[in-house]
Amino acid sequence: MTSASATLSAPGQRRLVRGLRTAVGGAVSCLLGVVLVFALVLTLPALTGHRSMTVLTGSMEPTLGTGSVVVDEVIHPTEARIGDIVTFTDPADSKRLITHRLRSARVEGNTAHMVTKGDANDTVEKWEVPVDGEIGRVIYHVPKLGYVRALIGTRQGYVILMIGLLLLGGWVLIDVWRPREPAG
Repeated sequence: MTSASATLSAPGQRRLVRGLRTAVGGAVSCLLGVVLVFALVLTLPALTGHRSMTVLTGSMEPTLGTGSVVVDEVIHPTEARIGDIVTFTDPADSKRLITHRLRSARVEGNTAHMVTKGDANDTVEKWEVPVDGEIGRVIYHVPKLGYVRALIGTRQGYVILMIGLLLLGGWVLIDVWRPREPAG
């Protein structure tokens, strides 16, 4: 036998190559699974009539952390219950949405009078919405996914995502078309 730095025998090399292929294939499969889960979480709500939004502030911490993605079902204000986390149009800025916990609600005529408060806030918001109007009720949230969403929303993030998808697709094609070695 030669020294410890000797090269592997042919069967040893084949085992090493097979092990590396298995490890890389497993890593690629895991990465594809993560990408698929992110894609489903970000697109499935729109396909089912729900809305998804990214939490931009810490007003609902620790329940909803900054960077979480919340998914809302659209409801009439009379369907909301005390303690629900609801999404509504900011009474001070009609272009902004707020997601806070419902503290109280009462209906007078055709108007629902709502009081909400962020879990981490000291003050409440008082706002109104027609009883036949729509608000959102949070049905689930995914922590930190908003950061991924924000990255993908940039030109650089989109390019990185596309390059990654092309590389993963290429790996899958190579794996499918690669001739298999006989077992043994």
